[in-house]
Amino acid sequence: EYGLESNPNLTTKSILTRYTLPYIPPTVINDKNEDHLTNRPDNRRNMIAGELSSGINKVIIHAGTGPTIDYVDSTKIYFYYKVFAIDDLTENNKHELDEHKRPKKPLEIIVGKKFKLEAWELCLKSMIRNEVSSFVCEPRIVESYPAVAKQLREYHSGKLKETVSHCCGMSQIQDQITLGYSDLDDLVKKPKPLEFIFEVVEIEAPGGLKQDLWALKDDEKPKSIDKFHKTGNDLYKNGDISEASDCYSKSLALLEDLILKVKPGCDEHLSLIKYKNSLLLNYSQCRLLLLDYYPVIEHTTTVLETDYDNVKAIYRRGKAHAAVWDFNAAKGDFKRVLELDSSLVKDVNKLLFQIDEAEKLKNDEDKIRYKSMFK
Repeated sequence: EYGLESNPNLTTKSILTRYTLPYIPPTVINDKNEDHLTNRPDNRRNMIAGELSSGINKVIIHAGTGPTIDYVDSTKIYFYYKVFAIDDLTENNKHELDEHKRPKKPLEIIVGKKFKLEAWELCLKSMIRNEVSSFVCEPRIVESYPAVAKQLREYHSGKLKETVSHCCGMSQIQDQITLGYSDLDDLVKKPKPLEFIFEVVEIEAPGGLKQDLWALKDDEKPKSIDKFHKTGNDLYKNGDISEASDCYSKSLALLEDLILKVKPGCDEHLSLIKYKNSLLLNYSQCRLLLLDYYPVIEHTTTVLETDYDNVKAIYRRGKAHAAVWDFNAAKGDFKRVLELDSSLVKDVNKLLFQIDEAEKLKNDEDKIRYKSMFK
């Protein structure tokens, strides 16, 4: 690791002697037009450098936050980047090739998916959240960059609809006379060392929890749970159902972790279960509107295990059962709703009528299908 906090006895002077390439002062991403590094102290005084791998040298421009990450396969890294071609190593002459910055959506790389520019994955895996670092790479390490850059440029401009493929970059270059960009064509003809400046803005562990969530301490989680809950409610009211669902999911993940750490049956446990049921109902409503019916059945059933007469859970489960053609289960749920809340008679009767019509249609189709089986 090259972070100052994780290696306090490692000095810049001792590491710089290990360089295989002459040191090139990195070009800092933050300028007066960008917000992600503004209002921060002068980070150049805190830079630390080292040889990350053979042919790749790293300089930390801004130390990140949070713990060191175990980058297992399928971990997602979200980042911005800036790329320079180094024309003269000794004179620090270089020119910009590419840049991807705010307010654009950050680029995403999935660890272990064999992104064809392997150096990028290696560099990014040495970083933590909010870190900004420079990497100077020998030409042999980044020979596929021109092909990658071509696809990234076309992808960001909307010309390329598919995601960047994983086939060999050099084979793509050899299959065409020109890449369509003069600077990339020049780089193919005359390879040069490249400098990549990365800013890691988010890290997402396999399974969907972002690093700032699964790194939270227990005493920090309740505040985050409430925050995601409130944000989810606001998004739902504004009609952004998918994002609202995501917020409720994050609240539930954090809440579930807290529930596992308290004694079952105690007052705190019962209070957390009640809160969980409320979130599950919100999440189920979102999934219902998104036509994702089986999670609705699963989570409303979970609610009913501890709150048997919850009308919202029964009603939403009934609609989900009907949507997946489980008519008997749907009828059972709706009849239970009528027993618990007479104000829903009109709505429930309408749904029961729709179920009867759908059931007749299904039976007619089944008759035709079964008849043809015995011809």
